[in-house]
Amino acid sequence: MEPSPELDHALALVRRWHDQRPGRRRMLDRDEIRSVRVLGPVQVRLRTLHEDRFYDFEEGPAPEDDSPVEAEPEDPWGVTLDDVELSAMVQDAEEQRTRWPELPAIVRPCSHCEGEGTVRCHTCGGDGIVDIAGCGECGGGGKVPCRDCRGTARRKVRVRIRRRFRFDEATRIHEDESDEVGPHVLLHLVDHPTPGEVFHEQDAPRIQRYAGKGSGTSYREAATPMAATIEKLLKDAQPEQGEHIAHQWLSVTRIPVYALELSRGRTAYVYGDPPKVSPPGLLRPSWLVLVPLLAAMALLAGAAFTFFWLVARAKGQ
Repeated sequence: MEPSPELDHALALVRRWHDQRPGRRRMLDRDEIRSVRVLGPVQVRLRTLHEDRFYDFEEGPAPEDDSPVEAEPEDPWGVTLDDVELSAMVQDAEEQRTRWPELPAIVRPCSHCEGEGTVRCHTCGGDGIVDIAGCGECGGGGKVPCRDCRGTARRKVRVRIRRRFRFDEATRIHEDESDEVGPHVLLHLVDHPTPGEVFHEQDAPRIQRYAGKGSGTSYREAATPMAATIEKLLKDAQPEQGEHIAHQWLSVTRIPVYALELSRGRTAYVYGDPPKVSPPGLLRPSWLVLVPLLAAMALLAGAAFTFFWLVARAKGQ
């Protein structure tokens, strides 16, 4: 094949791949390559920051004034809170983060005495009598002031909101029909992020739709199919029950894949950093191909020897 920048770059990647394990990988020669094409599958990655909220109430001492009883807040999403530090969240996306913003305290009925201010006397068990005499603890009434609220029937309550954040990440590969690269390559690009050329980035508290225009005229025109792929990904990124989406990040990356057409209709795909070659066994050294055959021949020879030895032994007896 005639020299070209694409071929030189592809062979350089194959060389790096070969040098990782030179004893178990075969290097390609230029004469083996009939043509080279540069494909551009697009990796779409959506990262979503989910937030879950619920109240945490912690009872404290009795109020020092005559503050009235207040109803407990019910909807944590109706409270305006400070924005989270998204930069810190993004830097440590694998760790589940929790925040505990504190709200003004409220007053509510004492949970120990159920808002009565008194509890059953432990000395007389609430009967008011001890040894046929009036109970000296409760004065015969069977009730004593609640120690938790000091008889006020009310307690101050510390109010906090637990904000739990978690990341969710989804990846899709978009490719034109003429640029299909096969399952091995797609599996790698989806499960193992590969450096490439980011040509679209988008982030918002909630991304409603794709704001790009396809992969660009310098690559290929695929605006409509790509938008459909991305919008389905956005639709599938639904929060779990009780959660809200706090923020989303969308990136679209073109990842170069070199398709090397070899003899006998075979195609080798070279991509990634560190480079990979797919299918994995296409460029195995010849001696590795012979190992299973030699092992099978040795097994057959051993079986034949054992058979004839047993036959000869039987005749000798």
